[in-house]
Amino acid sequence: MKIGIISSYAFIKNNNNYGALLQYFALQTYLQKMGHEPYWIRTIVSRNTPLNLLRKLYHFKSLRLFVNWICVHRGFVKFVQKHLKVTDAEYSSFNEIQQNPPFADVYVTGSDQVWGSEKLKENYLLFAPKGRKKMAYAASFGRDSISDDMAQTIKPWIDDFYAISVRESSGVEICKKMGVAAEHLIDPTFLIGSLDYPSSHKRRFSKPYIYCYFLNAGSRETVRYEELKAFAQRKNLDLRICAVQGAEKLFEKKYLVFPTPEEWLTDYRHAEYIVTNTFHGTVFALINHKSFASILQKGATSKQNSRLASLLETFAMQKHLCLDSDNLDEVLFRPFDWPMFENVKKGIVSKTDAFFERNLR
Repeated sequence: MKIGIISSYAFIKNNNNYGALLQYFALQTYLQKMGHEPYWIRTIVSRNTPLNLLRKLYHFKSLRLFVNWICVHRGFVKFVQKHLKVTDAEYSSFNEIQQNPPFADVYVTGSDQVWGSEKLKENYLLFAPKGRKKMAYAASFGRDSISDDMAQTIKPWIDDFYAISVRESSGVEICKKMGVAAEHLIDPTFLIGSLDYPSSHKRRFSKPYIYCYFLNAGSRETVRYEELKAFAQRKNLDLRICAVQGAEKLFEKKYLVFPTPEEWLTDYRHAEYIVTNTFHGTVFALINHKSFASILQKGATSKQNSRLASLLETFAMQKHLCLDSDNLDEVLFRPFDWPMFENVKKGIVSKTDAFFERNLR
């Protein structure tokens, strides 16, 4: 069955976000193993025009950081070309995709924060030809609640779906308040094994290290930077910080790494410890059975903490969330029950199997 998928392509077009890229890779791989023909519908908000690239340069205020961003972004482009099935066309507006939608037997939206706004109508599959089956897989609202106005706008759109699943427990409640039934299913990154991802068995760094992946870090204090450095020194570890979305300007050059998607996966695979403040940063710590600490985001982006809390609650891993009152060392040293994690994951993945087997007929 041919399956057209809308997710986060628009975001990775202009940003180097590993989670947004890999969640689609995982869903594609999973559906291919089921015998289907999935592809990524390339919707974009803006193109990397010379003017937009100049804006990037102004944002970095450093030619070195800008060149590093370009090199990493090329790695993202190559990953898409090498590993992913995508539409030939890039659709730059809803009208464009509505007038000439790509063919599919079934259209799927998700995963990731596809329902964070009512403005992106394509994420609600309004372009799908009449009579085509529409589904949501692990769609996320990216918050605990939505406004009454947004609910009123999107309810008739969601009512037209054949089957709906959402990624967070809060999403189930949001749908319930709109009178819409939704299943709580797992992020697609969990649907395949760690070795299904294109990482390398060869380490990139000779010395053991603690790996950090931070997004929206407003200051060093919000990610326990001094504690991180002290911990690395005590454990005789190198400190490696993934330089994306603000981190490249916040931390010292000697700690920064600029990995391609394959290198990021490899870095995770061989790290001694992981410290992150992101959803997918935590996901890949779990997938790779790493000792980790997840730090809550502060300020305007703190609304994203609900999805992190929901994730850890799913696997009874809340004790690995580093609260303001916690000591980072203590959280990193808390024990993990990996057999329990795998058993829970197996049960949840079986629910996803049933969801697709039931609805892809």
